[in-house]
Amino acid sequence: MKTNNYILLLMAFIMVSCNSKKPLEWNDDIAKLTNKDLKGWLRKAPFKNEWNIEKNDDEIVFTNLDQVFPFMGKFKKFDKTPKDTKPVYQEENIVFQDDEWGDSFMYGMLLYQPEELFLNETYRESGNVIFSGTNAIHESYTASLSETYLYEKNENYKAVVYWVRCNYKSYLFGYYQQGQLVVEFGFPCNRNNQKEGLQKLKEINHALGLNIDMWEKATTENLQINPRPFSFK
Repeated sequence: MKTNNYILLLMAFIMVSCNSKKPLEWNDDIAKLTNKDLKGWLRKAPFKNEWNIEKNDDEIVFTNLDQVFPFMGKFKKFDKTPKDTKPVYQEENIVFQDDEWGDSFMYGMLLYQPEELFLNETYRESGNVIFSGTNAIHESYTASLSETYLYEKNENYKAVVYWVRCNYKSYLFGYYQQGQLVVEFGFPCNRNNQKEGLQKLKEINHALGLNIDMWEKATTENLQINPRPFSFK
């Protein structure tokens, strides 16, 4: 009996140890901004119809988010799951099927230690020859990321707005990093719809309380592609 109790206690200890996560030392400004609720804070974004897979199993839903939002949560030379010390405390993404804007997303990540991150300019995913054979070439996906003139970096944060070209569609992609906090968002926007896209960008800025001055004062001219980008490294 004692042996069985010991085994049960040992198993419980192992389960707790495996599921335990190192606590985060919150930066005061980020704690105040997010109220220490990353996902709840991201839900403040001005989009509607959050996609919930548990409630939409009978509908046609995303089969591969990488193909829809290829740059979401992907960073150059940054390993989220190394074998030793994990750099990521929390990672969240929310997808909306907004009636006005279509498929849009919000993404957030909290790092244990502040580290400036960078994005890749291109994305490519090839089809699997083993499963698809000669059709694999038709299942390849490519996307490009182009920096606009909305680039701002100061002692508090880095904020950049990009155009994404993916699967013959374009959308605006926002990136914001303040120390241990990383935020990304994207929504469909055609080049002839820049005025409305810029207004949505400002709405996100207000809703999340980012207070990015350059975004607040931006005009459609600032959404033109910068031939000499600063944000890629």
